[in-house]
Amino acid sequence: MGCKFSFSNSKTSTHKKFTTLEIHDGLLIADLVFHYSNQGINLEIFNQHGQSIPFDQNLKNASTYSFDVSEDKIFNTLLKSLDSISSNSNYSDVEWIKRIFMQAIRKSNNNEKRETVKDKLNEIYESNERFLKPDYEDILKHL
Repeated sequence: MGCKFSFSNSKTSTHKKFTTLEIHDGLLIADLVFHYSNQGINLEIFNQHGQSIPFDQNLKNASTYSFDVSEDKIFNTLLKSLDSISSNSNYSDVEWIKRIFMQAIRKSNNNEKRETVKDKLNEIYESNERFLKPDYEDILKHL
């Protein structure tokens, strides 16, 4: 768990008289952030991966808090990335398309997902003039 302090530059902010704050396991992140905010200090609390800890967590739980992301969400995000990047016909983007396809193939843990990847591959091959047959065949052999 980590934190970042920064001072508020707002001239309109009103700083309240400094109050004491007792740090303990049950202290909510919201209370900690609010306390420092009243002193004109912005505070961000984040986990070991750099992700912000929700304000409703207490310090004890915050130290072990992790964001659970499902494999389906990752797979769907990869497909959305393919849609976005394939709309650009820059050749350097073709290499990214190929990398993202390889990630999607690794995440496709059933036949339905593999068919979805294959459909997306066909769609991009037909619509992106820079995505050539060798690129298509290189990815297809991994399916």
